[in-house]
Amino acid sequence: MTDAFETGDEAAFRARFRRLARLNHVLARYMTPRSVKAALAYLGRRGTTLRRPYLALAPDEQAALARELAALGIAPTTTGEPE
Repeated sequence: MTDAFETGDEAAFRARFRRLARLNHVLARYMTPRSVKAALAYLGRRGTTLRRPYLALAPDEQAALARELAALGIAPTTTGEPE
């Protein structure tokens, strides 16, 4: 998104911003940090443990979040850690 902004590619910037806004909407639906931790788990990343008083998402919420992330083109990595 930053590259598109810096190069003046308004169409690319707007498309990326819309995708980011949709991601924010998805994560906000399940409340942070619960949704962020579930998204990290979906991606196979570390740091997915919630501290009290937060509770993990219910299995149906985790599945819905995974579907919504996949619909945004966000898929688990094969390595399990960021590149």
